[in-house]
Amino acid sequence: AANYRRAGASYLILVDILEARAHLAGYQEAIPGAAIKVVRLHATPATIAARITRREMSQDSHDWHQGRAVELATLFARERPEDILIDTDGKSPAAIAAEILSQTGWHTTEG
Repeated sequence: AANYRRAGASYLILVDILEARAHLAGYQEAIPGAAIKVVRLHATPATIAARITRREMSQDSHDWHQGRAVELATLFARERPEDILIDTDGKSPAAIAAEILSQTGWHTTEG
């Protein structure tokens, strides 16, 4: 974390699957003093299935990812690990990124 701060970074975006808020402790230990915001990207089951079908070439991989998506959707509905929830259905990556910046307030801060 100190290396990023010395380089002038104001924000870090870490991509991970956070199954429960308790798992934030490891990030907080690794980046002392960080104000961590958990942003969860949400899509309907139909959208997730279509994305997996486009992305995964082998049937085994497709089936595993499809099963994991259902498992995670159930887990996230129960645990609610996010601070911010972004619906991604029908949105471009650029629109999703803009919404993340807007919801987190990062676009209004110099850095």
